Amino acid sequence: MSSPLVRSLVGALVLSAAVRADTLAQRDTSAVLRGVVTDSSGNPLESVEIAATTVGRLVRTDAGGRFNIGGVLVGRNRLLVRRLGWRAIDTTFFIDPRAPQVLRLIMGRLA
Repeated sequence: MSSPLVRSLVGALVLSAAVRADTLAQRDTSAVLRGVVTDSSGNPLESVEIAATTVGRLVRTDAGGRFNIGGVLVGRNRLLVRRLGWRAIDTTFFIDPRAPQVLRLIMGRLA
């Protein structure tokens, strides 16, 4: 048999968990980051490794230098771009779901 105090506390915890889950569901929005990687002459770079480190996603560019990364968080994110023989790019970017954009990255060759 439970006392009225225990029933009230359990009810409050259940209500709190439901409100918290609803709030997190509203904040937990994700987006797809699209982009293209080129050299300084505008030529697309294939097989460039793109890591969205904030969410732990990793993809490679296609023959046209294009990439898509799903599940990237709306807001501030960190991106690491690497390819052997090219200067790495370590940058942050902001995703606004109301204004999707194509990220354009230019890599420089190492000497």
